[in-house]
Amino acid sequence: MILTAYFDESGTHDGSPTAVVCGAMATSRQWERVEFGLRKLKRKYGFRILHATDLRTGSGDFHGWSQQKIVDLLGDVGFLLGGNAIMEYAVCTVDVAAFQEEYRGEWIKKPRLDTQYGLAFRSCLVHLGLEIERRLGHHRSFSETRLHCVIEAGHKNAGDAQRIFHEMKKDLERHDMQMFGDFTLATKHERDPLMVADFIAYTSYKTDLAIREHGMRSVFPDAIAPIREGAITRIQYAPGSLAKVRTALIEKLERRRNKQFNGQSVSSVHGPRRIASEDEEPAS
Repeated sequence: MILTAYFDESGTHDGSPTAVVCGAMATSRQWERVEFGLRKLKRKYGFRILHATDLRTGSGDFHGWSQQKIVDLLGDVGFLLGGNAIMEYAVCTVDVAAFQEEYRGEWIKKPRLDTQYGLAFRSCLVHLGLEIERRLGHHRSFSETRLHCVIEAGHKNAGDAQRIFHEMKKDLERHDMQMFGDFTLATKHERDPLMVADFIAYTSYKTDLAIREHGMRSVFPDAIAPIREGAITRIQYAPGSLAKVRTALIEKLERRRNKQFNGQSVSSVHGPRRIASEDEEPAS
């Protein structure tokens, strides 16, 4: 099976208290249906790029839109992406203060540590790899399954995501696993599904801010839920765990440098705490 995951971020700008990366993974057929639906929405509402920040602020393609038109579009997007439209969403949220204190800590030149964006991307990619194993590992043609990744071009840390992807790909290949395919940088003009990752990342980011500031979950007008159903797995790090991730990653990279790496599986990169899927009870 050929799978493609599209990644985008929100909250990685200076001054943000949290950073979010979303990876939306689906089959070729699922993405074809989503892309067809997005083209219909573009024609119906008259926009080119569904950029969630512009939609929220009424700028860009959404300048001058009425509140009702925004709500209507959100409802249609929710309907398009609901149910089984997408195989899996992995959303990783990283607390900026904890990242700086626990993970970055004392700066070291080598081995190279992940950026905040890179760490969240790595966490999402680990989860998606495990999800592929869980869903398809029993299939007799599992060895032919490939996961291609598409990242929005232009982000200052896109190169870090590319480094991490190829690092993890090589780790798997050392164990005769060919799960990871191609890594591509593209714009939303070139790949419509990047709009899906952007939308989920931004919605998750604004939800996190609302919870931090007000203890509420309303993100858009009338608390429209962008995803009414579906498989969203939210990933976050428990207090103090980022220091352990830093130590484990440094040890792993040092072993590789000394040609003594003996990783176990896709999950050996590090294991972020799995919080809950959208259709599960939240963790206590």
